[in-house]
Amino acid sequence: QKVLKRHQAVTLSTKAKNYLKKDKRYDAIKSSYQALTKFKGVKMPYTSDAEYALTESLGVYDVGSSYKVVSEIKTEGVADFIKTSEDNKYAAVYDEGEVITLFNTETLEVIDKYDVSKVYSDEHAFTFIGNDIFVYINNKGNISLINIKDNKEIKEIKKEKDSYVTVKGDPKGNCLVYSTYNNLYIYNVKDKKITESINTKVDIMKDIYYSSDGNYIFVGTKKKNFDINSEDYITMHIINTKNGEDINNLEVNASYIQGISTIDNNSYILFNRSIGTNYETVVISYDYINGNVNYTKSYDNKWAKFITKSYAEGKNHIVIVTHDEVNIIDRDSGEDIKSYNLGTGIINIYSYLNKELYLVFLDNGHVNYINPDYKDSIEYKGQYLFNLKKYSKVVQSDKGFLLIPENENRVILYEAKSNKNIKEVNVKINNKNDNYKLSSKYDKLKKDYKIKNKNLVNNMFYDDKKELLFISYINKDIAIYNVKDKKLLKELKSVGRIDTYYGRDKNNRIYIGDMYDSYILDNNYNKVGHVNSLVKVEKDKLIISNESKYYSVKIYSLDELLSEAKKYLK
Repeated sequence: QKVLKRHQAVTLSTKAKNYLKKDKRYDAIKSSYQALTKFKGVKMPYTSDAEYALTESLGVYDVGSSYKVVSEIKTEGVADFIKTSEDNKYAAVYDEGEVITLFNTETLEVIDKYDVSKVYSDEHAFTFIGNDIFVYINNKGNISLINIKDNKEIKEIKKEKDSYVTVKGDPKGNCLVYSTYNNLYIYNVKDKKITESINTKVDIMKDIYYSSDGNYIFVGTKKKNFDINSEDYITMHIINTKNGEDINNLEVNASYIQGISTIDNNSYILFNRSIGTNYETVVISYDYINGNVNYTKSYDNKWAKFITKSYAEGKNHIVIVTHDEVNIIDRDSGEDIKSYNLGTGIINIYSYLNKELYLVFLDNGHVNYINPDYKDSIEYKGQYLFNLKKYSKVVQSDKGFLLIPENENRVILYEAKSNKNIKEVNVKINNKNDNYKLSSKYDKLKKDYKIKNKNLVNNMFYDDKKELLFISYINKDIAIYNVKDKKLLKELKSVGRIDTYYGRDKNNRIYIGDMYDSYILDNNYNKVGHVNSLVKVEKDKLIISNESKYYSVKIYSLDELLSEAKKYLK
C-alpha cells in the first residue's frame, strides 16, 4: 500500500512537471498540490519531487525578469479570434463552439459567455467601443451593446431584415459602425441613436477601419467576380463619421484589405491581390482628405498580414509584415529601408511608443526585436518563456500578453513581474568566489574521493564549514560527498554546471548554483526548489538580482506553499 501511494505521488509530480512544459500552470499546481495532500480522498506520502514541482508551478521565487505563464481560461471549442478593449483591460475570445467569452485580462475572471450559434460569427462579429463597452452580434442577428462594468445590456439594435455581419467600435469610444451586406450604419454611443444610414447597393467588405483621430472610417466595397483569372476591384470609401459624407473613393485592383495605418491626412493601406495562382502584396499611400495617391508599392509572391508605423520622433517609417518577413519602408517615398526574414510565421507585431523598436511575435513562441539601425533581428532568449510548439494569435493584455495555442481550447496569460511577494532592497553583495583556489587540488581530490568519470569534472567547491564537497560535471550532473569519510551522499542529474555554495536557511536547507540558476536542497540533498539569479541566502529570505537591482523574497515552508496553491486553485 505504501509503495502504491508513493508511486501515485511521484506520478502526480511528474504530471505537474509535464503540465509546466505545456504552460498549463493551473493543472501543474493542482497535480503537485494533490501529490502533497490527497488524491481521490487518499492521503499521499511526501516526496521531494512533488515539492519541487509545486515550488516551480507557483513561481514563488520568480523575480519577474521573464514573461511566464500566469494562468489561462478555457473556451468551449478551439479558440479562434481574440480582441481587447483600448486599454487592454478586457478581452473577448470567439471559439469554434460558437461562444464568445468576455473576461478581465488581469484576473482572467470571466464576465460572461455569449451563445452565437444561430448566426455566422467571426472576428468581425464582436468589438469593443473604447474601454467600457463590448459589442457583439447575438444569436438573433441583432447587435447587443454591453456595459462591461456591470455586465448589463445598454442597447439591442434589432435587425431590419438580414442579420448584421460586421461591428466595429471606435477606439475613442464615440461611435459604433456596423453593417449588413449592403447597408452601413453609424451609431452615436452618447446619444444612443443611429446618426447615419448608407446604402451602398454593392457588397460591403467586413473590414472597417478608423482614422487615428476617429473622425473618418475606411470601408471597402467589392463587386462580385466569379472569374478567378481576372482582377477583383475594391472601392475604398472614406466616410466622415459625424455626417456620413462619403468624402473620397479609391478604386484598387485587389482582393482583400489587410490593414490601414494613418498619420495626419495620409493613409497607408495594405491590400492582398490574388489572380489565379499569382498573388502579391500592395501598399498604397493615399491622402484621404484630398483624394490623391502618393505612391503604390507591391511585393510579388508575398501575402500581407500586418501594417504598423514608427512612433519615434523623426522616424517616418511604415512597417509591412508578410508571412515571415518584416519590411520597413520610408513612408514619404515608399523606398525600402530594411527587410528582415524571421524564418517562420509572424502572428503579430508591436511598435514601441518612444523609440524605433519593433516587437515581433512568431508562431513558434519566439519573440524577436527589430531595430532598423541593425542588420539582423535579435531574440532575447529567456525573456519570453512561451513553451508550446505553435501559437495562432497574440494580443496585449493589461500587464502582459494573451496567446492562443494553435488548435487548443484555451487562452494563456503570460506576465513578467507577476510575483507580488518580492520587494526591492538596497544591499551590499560580496560577489567574491574563492572556488578557483581549489583548482590546484583537483587531481588530489579526485584521487582521495575515488571519483569516477574524472575527465568530466567541471569544478569543485565546499560548503562554508567544509563538511560537504560538491562536484559539478560537464554533463550538468552534481555529486555531493561527505568530507569527513569521503562517501558519496547524493547524485543529482541534469542540474547544471554550478560553482557556488550560497548557504543554508533557518530550516537547514542548502542553496547551490551559479549566477543564473540555483537550487534548494532538503536535508536529504534532494531538489525542492529552483531560484533564478540568487545572490545571497539569509535565515528567512533570499536576495535575488534582476537588471542591476536587488530584491528580497521570503523563504517558503511546505505549509506556506500549500496555502499559496490552495488560494490559486480557488
